[in-house]
Amino acid sequence: MKIFVCIISICILNFTSLYSQLSISPNVGINISSLSGVESSQSLISCNAGVSALYNFSSFWGLESGIYITQKGANNIKGTINISEYPINADLVSMDLKTTYMKIPLMLSIGHSLYKDLSIRLKSGPYFSYGLSGKGSIGRLDNTYKAGIRPFDSMSFETSAYGRKVFPGINRWDIGCSFNVELVMYNLQIGVLYDLGISKLSNYFPVRGADGLKNRTWSAYVAYKLPFR
Repeated sequence: MKIFVCIISICILNFTSLYSQLSISPNVGINISSLSGVESSQSLISCNAGVSALYNFSSFWGLESGIYITQKGANNIKGTINISEYPINADLVSMDLKTTYMKIPLMLSIGHSLYKDLSIRLKSGPYFSYGLSGKGSIGRLDNTYKAGIRPFDSMSFETSAYGRKVFPGINRWDIGCSFNVELVMYNLQIGVLYDLGISKLSNYFPVRGADGLKNRTWSAYVAYKLPFR
């Protein structure tokens, strides 16, 4: 009986220690995103929301992950239709693109105390995103023609002179690296994050890119650590 009580006590102590090292923080913020590999574009302002989980191995470092819903894309993406047979003066277009992803990061977190209950955390690591939905439009630069598109679905263009061309949609997987700076004051967290997309979203998506389309996103957010203890 004494041995059983000792085992239960040890398990409770270990669980309490583990629990005290884990923190959960809901957060919400805004994104300023763009695309690389296009001739020119304007940034898209959108939003993000999610929940992060930080496990502290010590007061100095830990590992953070979570799950987020985040929006990316760009406006007024100027370029050329990716059809080699089209005459160069006839394929100039403008495109808007807005995509929604589910993102899971895995970041190393390093913290440093600045003053009493004020500290700073630096975080970095890979992220993995999967495209849930998207919308956009594409049209001529002179606005004489404009059509809606679903960027994750295949699409086709057809003219009497060059026939029908079919493009696969952009890749639903967006993989890259996150870089994060965060100020922590009591349970309040304020941070700035940069997502650098590494995987190519597409080489074939209607607007021709120099090196494939890739996501670039700045985020500013606020979070609150839930007071479990």
